[in-house]
Amino acid sequence: MAKGISEPAQKRGLAFAGGKFDLNKNATLPTSAFADATSSLAGYLGDREDASEIAQEIGNAFTDIDDKLLLASALPGCEKLLFPGNFSRRTCSIGGKDSVMRLQYAIRRLLKVICNNIKGVVLFIDDLQWSDVATIELLKSIALDREISSLLLVLLGL
Repeated sequence: MAKGISEPAQKRGLAFAGGKFDLNKNATLPTSAFADATSSLAGYLGDREDASEIAQEIGNAFTDIDDKLLLASALPGCEKLLFPGNFSRRTCSIGGKDSVMRLQYAIRRLLKVICNNIKGVVLFIDDLQWSDVATIELLKSIALDREISSLLLVLLGL
């Protein structure tokens, strides 16, 4: 199914990012499919000619190091976008319930910056029936955020 969506999206100049829930993997990694999708999106952005400009925009949007560390820990593969040239493993000092809300907000901000700097993004998540509550809440907050432009969410499940 992803190929039927990715090829037309890419022909139109849109970024395609996909992730798939794995029942075994998901038990230990909340938001695993979303993290996979954003990792592929980061790879797409890193290959663009304007990658440094997009990284600069992200840097301007995220001046708090804890927000960057929170995103980097939740979205492995996005470190190069958040810390161009110099990412060393550090931990975030935010924890508990506040970290979930702050992570959702940071992810929405990251998507806003990305979507404002490219033609559009198709975010494809497969096997949503195996997802966790954190992912459903995250996807709901993304879908309801009217400030994220040029984003198409494609969510598949049973």
